[in-house]
Amino acid sequence: MYTKDLFLFILSKIKTFLDVKEAESITKLILQHYYNIDNLDILKNVDLNIDFDDIKENLDNVVDRLKKNEPIQYILGSVKFLNCDLNIRRNVFIPRPETEEIVHNILKYDLKNKNILDICSGSGCISISIAKNIQNSNVYGIDINQDAIELARENAKINNVNVNYIQKDIFLINNDDFKDIKFDVIVSNPPYVCKNEIYEMKNNVIDYEPLNAIFVDNDDPLIFYKQIKLIVNMYLNTNGMIFLEINERFGDDILKLFFDLNFKRLSINKDINGKDRWLSGLYYE
Repeated sequence: MYTKDLFLFILSKIKTFLDVKEAESITKLILQHYYNIDNLDILKNVDLNIDFDDIKENLDNVVDRLKKNEPIQYILGSVKFLNCDLNIRRNVFIPRPETEEIVHNILKYDLKNKNILDICSGSGCISISIAKNIQNSNVYGIDINQDAIELARENAKINNVNVNYIQKDIFLINNDDFKDIKFDVIVSNPPYVCKNEIYEMKNNVIDYEPLNAIFVDNDDPLIFYKQIKLIVNMYLNTNGMIFLEINERFGDDILKLFFDLNFKRLSINKDINGKDRWLSGLYYE
């Protein structure tokens, strides 16, 4: 069997219940995960030595779970984030491509030997990718979810990086939690989707992902940003930087919230789709 034939065979099974674009994306993830076949191999139409029965057994299981709206990342148990391979499982939020854009932006800066704090660290995607790409960085991650902390530590080992993970409610952080440490960068992708936006979410998110990692109460949508601001006041170095993923509906409100911290440059940045995606605050250019 050739790679292109295998691609089309898997795609034919999945596109019967998903739109073609999503089905193509998932097919490529399946090929990469089970058979280490990348896009270039598909284009080259490489000849494979794969038993068809093995293909069918794997595919039947995947298709059955996809039909139940289970995210492909949970089915495969892994996800790629920048140049990192991460394990992923239920009860931990799945990393998104939009968050990769934020990390790409952070990596533009010279942060060698800097202290970096990732708030609401989840699977460790942000903290691990920073630690992997910035030499001698001293990276911390904090999250309330013990399952997420354990997974992040596991992912740090997989990617051969050292990240200091702490399981704690960020609303209980005080001046004694990071003794003698000031951070040069504070980054966070906190919960920011209002509960009244749930109708906009797909079933595979609502049915499978941890909702407390996604949603906030409608009457206090900036609750996490208010607490992050307090942490910034306590722990950010004088010449430090912040990068916060945001709900596009509240860009101006979040900008106003951080305005009195007197960053040299405070701005809302758009993602590749033109949506307000993250706030950056810089004390220096």
